[in-house]
Amino acid sequence: MGNDASAETGRLKTGGSYSNFFNVMKEVKPASNVIFFFFHSGQIEEAQQLSRVQGAPFPDDIPSYSGFFTVNEKYDSNLFFWFFPAQYNYEEAPVLLWLQGGPGSSSLYGLFTEVGPYTVAEDNINLIENPFSYHKNHSLIFIDNPVGAGFSYTNATEGYVKNQTQVGDQLYSAIVQLFTLFPELQDRDFFITGESYAGKYIPALGHSIHKHNPTADLKINLKGLVIGDGFTDPLTILNYSDLVYELGLVDNNTWAQMKTAEDDGRESIANGNYSEAFEGFEDSLGIFEYASLVSEYNVLYFGNEESGGDYEEFLQSDTVRQAIHVGDQTYNDESDMVYFELLDEFMVSVKPWVEELLDNGYRVVFYNGQMDVICGYPLLVKLFQSLNFNSAQEYATASRNVWQVNRLVAGYTKSAGNFTEILVRLVIGNGFTDPLTILNHSDYAYQLGLEDLNIWGEMKAVEDEARENHAKTLAQFDFNAYVSPYNVLYYKNDESAGDFGVFVQSNPVRISIHVGSQPFGENVLTVYNQLMDEYMVSVKPWGEELLDNGYHVFFYNGQLDHMCGYPMLLKFFQSLNFNFAQEYITASRKLWTVSRVLAGYTKTAGTFTEILVRNSDKRCSPFSDEGRQTLKQTIDEIRSEETSCLAGHSEKERLALRKKSCYHLNSAYLLE
Repeated sequence: MGNDASAETGRLKTGGSYSNFFNVMKEVKPASNVIFFFFHSGQIEEAQQLSRVQGAPFPDDIPSYSGFFTVNEKYDSNLFFWFFPAQYNYEEAPVLLWLQGGPGSSSLYGLFTEVGPYTVAEDNINLIENPFSYHKNHSLIFIDNPVGAGFSYTNATEGYVKNQTQVGDQLYSAIVQLFTLFPELQDRDFFITGESYAGKYIPALGHSIHKHNPTADLKINLKGLVIGDGFTDPLTILNYSDLVYELGLVDNNTWAQMKTAEDDGRESIANGNYSEAFEGFEDSLGIFEYASLVSEYNVLYFGNEESGGDYEEFLQSDTVRQAIHVGDQTYNDESDMVYFELLDEFMVSVKPWVEELLDNGYRVVFYNGQMDVICGYPLLVKLFQSLNFNSAQEYATASRNVWQVNRLVAGYTKSAGNFTEILVRLVIGNGFTDPLTILNHSDYAYQLGLEDLNIWGEMKAVEDEARENHAKTLAQFDFNAYVSPYNVLYYKNDESAGDFGVFVQSNPVRISIHVGSQPFGENVLTVYNQLMDEYMVSVKPWGEELLDNGYHVFFYNGQLDHMCGYPMLLKFFQSLNFNFAQEYITASRKLWTVSRVLAGYTKTAGTFTEILVRNSDKRCSPFSDEGRQTLKQTIDEIRSEETSCLAGHSEKERLALRKKSCYHLNSAYLLE
């Protein structure tokens, strides 16, 4: 542990004598530090009252307290806190500390956009109550951590933390001070939570509490850690290439580039060269972002989406600053200085601390969002499987449970001993050409986080057993995942549109389309049964023959389909034996944008083209009228491009141009 950044921790900032109180209030940068003149003098009630957040725009019925705790007096290092007592059952409610990641991000992001009592209105002046706030049944604390993030500050470069031991010890100092300021909280169950890079802060604080508690006068009643999308173990996280490839977000060439960077990074970690390991991490994500143009925090987003007002602008208001006792202290929503100072230890794991806490009886919960990449669920599973703790063997064989809310699938959970993992689902199609390559549902479902390792093994065994039990494989998936095989975001098949079956059977429609009383749809099962014997027979040879004879072959896939998912079709594309097969292997994948919005990805070789349609299902239908208009506009633009490209050429020359792929092939061909 570096001595400078953690020296003299735990001492409260004092203002000298009572007679000097008003001079102190003028001299210190954030005026709230005068609160701790009373605190240090043992006048707890006065200190509480001075830290109370009052006045517009903060509602009186949501009381809160804010200020600074000095965690390193030598360098004047101070952590900003904001405390919300539990709305219900305050006398017994557990205490929850929220930490943001980064490193260098303010925890006020979590307060105003995720778990806090209110969000900022679009006028950036008023507040809107959050009905799902954690403070409803927990006393909730936000701390800008480490010093330099948010309103937290230090007056010396040496005051910035350099490693997680220092992070943990300074947070420990702040929590001890908080429980001294609010002594009624000392016997409450205490949990530490947060997300992303806080996946290192949380175990760091947990380990510091575990280390100090045996000899401390004030013992913290730590019960557990709750880590969201945690960057806890960089070694197991550094596997982005497989994840984004299976999600259809990169092609095989980009996958190979990412894989090289990741292999270099893992080798650097093994050699203890963490700075070079960070380069592997950045290179892999950089290659992905450049190739896909999607958010690494939610693969359904084109860039990072935010809703509501701007909390950063809200915090600059003089009224707000006065209410939360920060004076003119600079606010850093994302501190470059904090990031830079922690860069050398960015790729250092805190897994040993997680294992130690587990073996000492603390509860550890990891939860992940299904659409995250940067700390994606399949990557965290590698961490879970590598944990060496008392219940490791139990975890390896534990069953995964479906987590339902109001009879809807909210996610999946698995527990072993005092360890729990949770996948949180986001609740809101394609050619069956070659069954042998389609039969890879297990890998795809696993990368989507829809199956755990045990179910993956069961599905894999079915697939590998001569690949002839397709229906059984899908049934295994449906039984364990409870999602639609046509759109993994749906709890069941989406039927939001009207019932065309009812429509076509109305008398006016029957008369108009000249079908009389002919039954509709009654023989579906008969047709299905008649084709059952050849259900698993491939037509790939016909596709290859048509390609070699100059016909255009076009495959399009919806990103969210599972039944004939894009990664499975890729195996088919790569196995095609046709004139341009080698060109396809080395061809570049192109971004397909409409009105500067990412619509998908395309790749062309000769007369063959593949397209992935983003955020769409088996039918490749987008989720909104705006999306449908976007697709129509794209087809119109491509038709215009095609007309311009081929103008003035004979039919023979047109065929030659098409074979040379002189222009972007797309769905316009299918509509000619």
